[in-house]
Amino acid sequence: MRSRKTLSLSGRSAAAGLAAMNTVGVFGGFLGPYAMGIAKDITGTYQRGLALMAIPTFLFAVIMLYIRYRALATRPIETATSAATL
Repeated sequence: MRSRKTLSLSGRSAAAGLAAMNTVGVFGGFLGPYAMGIAKDITGTYQRGLALMAIPTFLFAVIMLYIRYRALATRPIETATSAATL
């Protein structure tokens, strides 16, 4: 089964896309604890620090849903015969 990440990318584009996603994950893993420490120092508790870190996560989820909606809205509708031949 193919990964969803590579459905729209192929060849070098797929490699570059997966490398970019991996890079973002590595930076998040490195910078996340520092950001949590700063948020804890500013707010005084871990709960508020986690809440502050949840805001960008929610914002990016909304952005991704919007991008997906736009991509699906511009994609041509498949007919029954073209879907059956796949």
